[in-house]
Amino acid sequence: MDEGGQVGPGHVWPQPPHQIQLNLNEYVAALIALKQKIIDTDHLLTEYQQKCGDILGVSLYL
Repeated sequence: MDEGGQVGPGHVWPQPPHQIQLNLNEYVAALIALKQKIIDTDHLLTEYQQKCGDILGVSLYL
């Protein structure tokens, strides 16, 4: 703290346990959403490869 009782830049006060749990829940939810987007993207890529392969008459599987 400075002379006026203010916390300096970059200083983080310890968070109460309920706030830590909320932050953890948000983090886990974001990870789950990201994992689902990766899975969805993989499915779209597979479908795209199949359609391109059908059009070109070749296999494009990686």
